[in-house]
Amino acid sequence: MNRTLQRPTLLKVLAFLTSTLGFALAIAAGEVKLDGRTFKVPEGFTIERVAGPPLVDRPITAAFDDVGRLYVSDSSGSNDNVKKQLAEKPHRIVRLEDTNDDGTFDKRVVFADKMMFPEGTMWCGGSLYVAAPPSIWKLTDTDGDGVADQRVEWFAGKTLTGCANDLHGPYLGLDGWIYWCKGAFAQQSYERPGRPPFVTRAAHIFRCRPDGSGIEPVMTAGTTRMLANVASLGMKEHFGGVVPDDWHDAVAAVDRALRARESTS
Repeated sequence: MNRTLQRPTLLKVLAFLTSTLGFALAIAAGEVKLDGRTFKVPEGFTIERVAGPPLVDRPITAAFDDVGRLYVSDSSGSNDNVKKQLAEKPHRIVRLEDTNDDGTFDKRVVFADKMMFPEGTMWCGGSLYVAAPPSIWKLTDTDGDGVADQRVEWFAGKTLTGCANDLHGPYLGLDGWIYWCKGAFAQQSYERPGRPPFVTRAAHIFRCRPDGSGIEPVMTAGTTRMLANVASLGMKEHFGGVVPDDWHDAVAAVDRALRARESTS
């Protein structure tokens, strides 16, 4: 079966993300009505649902692998406090597959269950990286049965504030490094071989190599709101978008001030 992801399939997946995950299409031309909503799409294009219940119930984030299968973080719907969710880990990751090449996912496998609330998914090097605060997990299916039989705690943040800004990402940069965001003001310590540990309570964007080495902060902010805004714009720039120069100046100033403060504390 041809596993190359063709444009019609990709558009259907974008429709899935738009209608179920809340993303918006910004191209105004034609209109498509779906599930009581109206979407604007380029002329000549359409939107179709690619997945829904019972394949996925409460999708949060999604990522493709290199053969077009879609890994979706699926919430259990639990609204319990973070300590209880961390203990019970009621959420999951499902893998969706289009087995007959009609552009609609028709097969589901529970790729990983017993997950803390997932806030990010990324496919890289044959594994799925999932941000499930306070950790980023590297999930790998080593025997090809569609289930992650290898779970590695790739990054351990060790802090969980319950504010939903503890950990977001990860993102694969054009430089080959992996990036993620820490928004909460909770103290974390990072070992750096040959250098003093990096200890901070500030909000940061971090990066490190896929093998987990070389962790370093690349951006610091004095407020979580500013970091969220800058992170959104910064990731757009890093992956091909544009950021106004004044954002860089503002972030650089905050970064210098907070680094100076931390170096003297």
